[in-house]
Amino acid sequence: MKNLPKQRSDGDRLARYFQKKYGEIVYSGTLAIESALYSAGIKKGDYVVLPDSVCYRILLSVVRVQAKPIIITPQNGIILTVDDIKPILAKYKIKAVILVHNMGIPVDVKSFRELLPGDTVIIEDAAQAWRLKYSGFHIGGHSNYVITSFGMMKPLGLGIGGALFSNSSSFKKYLDFNNKASRENSEAILPYTFPQTTEIDIKKLVTKGDLSFRSSVRIANLLRKELDSLKIRIWNLQKGDVANWYKFPIFIDSKKTFDSALFLADKHHVLYELPHKSELSKIPMALKYNSLVIDNGTRTGRRVDLFTARNTLKNIKSWVKELKETLE
Repeated sequence: MKNLPKQRSDGDRLARYFQKKYGEIVYSGTLAIESALYSAGIKKGDYVVLPDSVCYRILLSVVRVQAKPIIITPQNGIILTVDDIKPILAKYKIKAVILVHNMGIPVDVKSFRELLPGDTVIIEDAAQAWRLKYSGFHIGGHSNYVITSFGMMKPLGLGIGGALFSNSSSFKKYLDFNNKASRENSEAILPYTFPQTTEIDIKKLVTKGDLSFRSSVRIANLLRKELDSLKIRIWNLQKGDVANWYKFPIFIDSKKTFDSALFLADKHHVLYELPHKSELSKIPMALKYNSLVIDNGTRTGRRVDLFTARNTLKNIKSWVKELKETLE
């Protein structure tokens, strides 16, 4: 690849944190997904599997390359497992799977790699994840590409941009580096990279991610301890998993407890979100009519997703204390 920039980029320096050799920083996580799809050779009519708990812009990226999204509702309601995809493999030839570490909860990518044919591309969406592990494996260890986002509230919160990582540098031929080398490239290029004059302090970015990780885990550990006595179910990690806990999902069977929890969360300024799901009726026609939707979901009770990095231990403690008093 003689026509590519020879200097080591900021993306290359960041790649090792995602178990990859090469990386490039682009204008958003969505554009990172699109670049990965182009690089993977995804074309018109190819089937691409992804969960319903993903930003609709990711879905639109799949449609922009004229592929057909197969949108699956995970049985557990949050992250995909191999059991979700097995029935699909019997019906369709899958070209790629986008696995989302939703809320910083690890997807077992190794199990997908073992199940899927060797030519099926795996793209990990780690926008809400940092430093997580599953059964001893790290992000990037079993996928073809890893993408992330630097949105302000993400673990790597740069405020703008995203990145794409791989063990092959071939994806870089699709990116416009705004120099003579890229202009002479015989391949179609995408104007997604940051200008070469833009400098990013990788060490500072990694330190910020580590601080976010420690803060999120600290709040999650408090929630695990305090909510256990309230008959509020929490997400059970698999053995060996280390979550990032971008958000912390809890499940409440009682409507009374659910209503009290939300009322008191508002009172004590505890930030939460009710489950996000891509509703095809509310997004563009191009996506709605080009998608297959598979609902494998099972009822998991009333769910509330608590933010971790955006909440404080003080507010969480006040909320839990009054919730306990209310339910006694």
